Amino acid sequence: MAYQRKYKRGDKMRESESVFAKESLEDVLKYKCLPVPERGLTKEDAEFYEIRSCVSTKDGKTIEATYFPYYSKSGELTGFKKRDWTVPKDHDFHFTVVGTVKINAQMFGQPQTPKGGRKLIIVEGEEEVPATRRAILESLRGTKYEGKIEPSVVSISMGTANAAESVAHNLEFVQSFSDIVLAFDSDSATPKELKKNILKGKEAKEEVASLLLSDNIYTITHPHNLKDARDCVLQGYASELGKILAFGLEKYSPEKIICGDDVDIDSLLEPLREGHYIERYPKLMEKLHGIRTGNELITYTAFSGVGKSTLNREIAWELVAAGYKVGFIFLEEPTKKTQQSLVALELGVRLPDFRKNPLSVATREQILEAKDKVISNGKTYFLDHFGSMKVDKLMQQIKYLHFICGCEHIFIDHISMVVAGLESNNERKDIDMLYEELAAFMTNNEVTIHAVCHLKRVEDNGPKLKEGEEPKAYWRQVRKEFLRGSSGIEQMSSCIVALENEVLPDETRGRVRTKILKDREWGELGVCDTMLQLEDGRLHVVPDDEGWIYYPESKAMNF
Repeated sequence: MAYQRKYKRGDKMRESESVFAKESLEDVLKYKCLPVPERGLTKEDAEFYEIRSCVSTKDGKTIEATYFPYYSKSGELTGFKKRDWTVPKDHDFHFTVVGTVKINAQMFGQPQTPKGGRKLIIVEGEEEVPATRRAILESLRGTKYEGKIEPSVVSISMGTANAAESVAHNLEFVQSFSDIVLAFDSDSATPKELKKNILKGKEAKEEVASLLLSDNIYTITHPHNLKDARDCVLQGYASELGKILAFGLEKYSPEKIICGDDVDIDSLLEPLREGHYIERYPKLMEKLHGIRTGNELITYTAFSGVGKSTLNREIAWELVAAGYKVGFIFLEEPTKKTQQSLVALELGVRLPDFRKNPLSVATREQILEAKDKVISNGKTYFLDHFGSMKVDKLMQQIKYLHFICGCEHIFIDHISMVVAGLESNNERKDIDMLYEELAAFMTNNEVTIHAVCHLKRVEDNGPKLKEGEEPKAYWRQVRKEFLRGSSGIEQMSSCIVALENEVLPDETRGRVRTKILKDREWGELGVCDTMLQLEDGRLHVVPDDEGWIYYPESKAMNF
């Protein structure tokens, strides 16, 4: 049944000719695959992609709406994206959905595109998929390749603002192709639009390229400065576009050239970003100006057993408590232990005691309450994986945590475990390459990566004593050159936070202290908080005067 709906255009109220009442999938499947000439859509296009259209009940000819099918990961038809031609584009009911179209759906055109081809072309909108396909087929007409090549073309599913997420949900499909062409619209968002998180073609291209983070990405320039493939087809440049897609691809480069004339005074007046302050580490926070969210790669390092993982977990727990979404990639411990450590921190009890017998340190109700706060809160995500992992697989998991789960902070413990199973037999080179990947990803995305990295085996000789001189407590110092894969870590990290341990006269461990070895943003280096791990398993700030010596009396002091 059709009904009339009024809408405003300019100063006048107008009526839509015919807007359909609620439709079902079954209703849409009854519509035919029809050409829509004014949109550049042929009957062959419509039939190939199963694009359906409904016609006016008045004349039986006028196309009133067009429906683009979408499928779930399993290949089930779940819904149609509908474009109603009886109302203007800026009207609320011009773009609607029949059934369900979720962000995790297959991209449009994916059911018609077999995996593992040579070249995949990703465009911005549904109408550009058949237009791009037709442009390539027309460019092949009369050549020896006519009828022998079927173009692989898909479009993102939820607009440019969700371009990266749409690709992320179909990453295995996209990465099965040898080359990936990002043929998005040539428009770009204005500064005002960017502030409202409105992205257009150029910004969406950068987002997707950052997600893929590979060297097989290409872009194109549409002929005659046209906006998209559909415009090319409608204006008679289909064959020219097809030849560009075949022979005129441009290697994607994230480098941006900015004209000085375009620099906004407001950007020059923006102060350096402050981050989230963790009160229990006052001096560390003072130098770092808090833990910032986005475009940061923080490396934590120390000699074995000093407490870098403990510090890492405490910072993660503090961020969770502050409401940030946090992802955990702890490769050297079972996921259950990571989760137990967060609960133990929330309860204020030692992890070994909690793991040995949880109900001896807290009631079931208290544990459940702590679990709801730090685990079952919709803000924590855990990679269930133990042991080494290939770099590309790790990056895929990081991208999923960021783009799909929305994680703002991702903790990796530890880097050496990632490369342990690689066959290159060059750990330093492998770590450097991994850090290049991590740095490139965080630079282009609003995510902070926290990575634990081990140090090289360095002999600890301690201070030289004069004859008859009694041993004194000293700090075992950490330097940047001690880092495994030091060149890559030093260059790519935004911050490097080291933990140094105090060696007591009886050669046992005393206090630990944080020290900033690198801070790209603020440049404030040096020793920060002096701490001690007490009976509750937490790191507590203690006096840092040189004459103060703590002699451990129990195993509770072990890290």
